[in-house]
Amino acid sequence: MPSSAPSSSVESLLAMASNHHKAADWQKDSSSVSMLGYMMANGTSFTQSSAGAAGKFAVGVSASDLCVPFQAKSPSDFYDSSTGQYHQGAGPQAWAILGTAALSQTVPAEAINYLKSLALTGGGWEWSSGWTADTNTTALAIQALVAAGVSTSDPVITDALNFLKTAQNADGGFTYDPDSPWGTDSDTNSTAYVLQAIYAVGQDPTSVAWQKDGKTAFDFLATVQLGDGSFEWQPSLGSNLLATQQAIPALLGRPAPFAIRAVEACKVSFMPLISR
Repeated sequence: MPSSAPSSSVESLLAMASNHHKAADWQKDSSSVSMLGYMMANGTSFTQSSAGAAGKFAVGVSASDLCVPFQAKSPSDFYDSSTGQYHQGAGPQAWAILGTAALSQTVPAEAINYLKSLALTGGGWEWSSGWTADTNTTALAIQALVAAGVSTSDPVITDALNFLKTAQNADGGFTYDPDSPWGTDSDTNSTAYVLQAIYAVGQDPTSVAWQKDGKTAFDFLATVQLGDGSFEWQPSLGSNLLATQQAIPALLGRPAPFAIRAVEACKVSFMPLISR
């Protein structure tokens, strides 16, 4: 947890939980706060920030040894049954659906239909309105829909997979936006998210269907892992924490949610007020 920021630490929680590690076991040294302690202290404020944050936290908590901190919000606290929205944007909506599924709660049909309605012509999703389709949001949406019970043969999912295929480069990796005027080189984060989507629909990322010029996503990832184990975002840019965090679940073949568990609230103890 080098940055000591809740958002970065939750990414570490997801990486840790995808590999069945316990938050209580993660600490810099014997005198420092563990991941469990950090999440107990900071998880509530993180979940209160948005539906997407609440969903991402729920995915991590359900697959770890954490309980739900006092006053932490779940995705359902943000849900609007009149619109089917946890959030207007496809990215946060997808994370909220993933979190709902992770907590062993039923995802409302209206929420599923709303996410489906946000798919753009061409099969992809954009994180928020006006951003244009990207691989990261599309991969998250695929995982969310599958987690919510949508068939992998549903046209919205097959169209999304076809969009992802257009984003694969000759090095085997995937770009963020295949139509971006600022460059379409492969990057670790996009490649990792696409791998999770491929696993979510039960396909083999090493199959011919997911090869470009004979190379797979794993060929690209092998070029961006450094000697210390960390990953670069793109070649020659140096170690990148977020790229490393997001590569781990993908390399393990773990689409979200990693586990489905009804998580209990943490027990709260109140100390009596003693007057002098």
